Amino acid sequence: MVRRSRVPKGKAELCVLISEDVYRRVVELASIRYEKRRGAISALVEELLRKALEIEKQPIEISKEEVKVTPEAPTPEVTKPEAIAAEVKVTPIEVKAEAPKAEVTKLEVREEARVTPEVRTPIAEVKPEVKPEVKPMEAPRVKTEEEYIVEASRLLDKARGLTGEELVVFKYFVEEISVGDIRTVKELKQMGISNPQEALRKLVSMGLLERGRDSYNLSKPLRIYVFRRGRENILKQLP
Repeated sequence: MVRRSRVPKGKAELCVLISEDVYRRVVELASIRYEKRRGAISALVEELLRKALEIEKQPIEISKEEVKVTPEAPTPEVTKPEAIAAEVKVTPIEVKAEAPKAEVTKLEVREEARVTPEVRTPIAEVKPEVKPEVKPMEAPRVKTEEEYIVEASRLLDKARGLTGEELVVFKYFVEEISVGDIRTVKELKQMGISNPQEALRKLVSMGLLERGRDSYNLSKPLRIYVFRRGRENILKQLP
């Protein structure tokens, strides 16, 4: 249902019903992405709806796998040699002798031609090209909230061992969840932290904080722990 009353120009008020766990995640993502600005949830919902509509407009393309067919090799032809017959004739020779002349009979000598045996060239067997089987990639497993809560408990064990400036910085992020990097350094110096960059680097290496593109955030397991059980539950566990 869309209502148009007391809303900014160019905007429309949208009332929908969603599950509580989806709502908590929307609030968490909006606070991280827009740093608690007014209208953060509305901006996040509008952004996600625009992306969903853009995906809906895109046509679906089905690519056909190209199949390579190796042509069969031509069979070499072997020419059969023909038998060649050669006739050898002996020219008659007249022999003069004291004895009475005798005629020499013409002799026809036929020599059988030698036939070269037929040679067959072996034909190489042409095997079809076999493509390796490509197995589809499995989607990465997504952790459940309960698994994040267990991981957050292990991180809190590390946080209980913090002292001095590092403990102050960690409590600061339990309250703020996500802060821009320039604002973080400025506010920590105002709180009396002598070397904010070094304290932040150590907390990131311990897994208590995460380094974003332009911000520092409480690690995801601890963020889920905060939204499930509250900030006070974490702060009372710290020294």
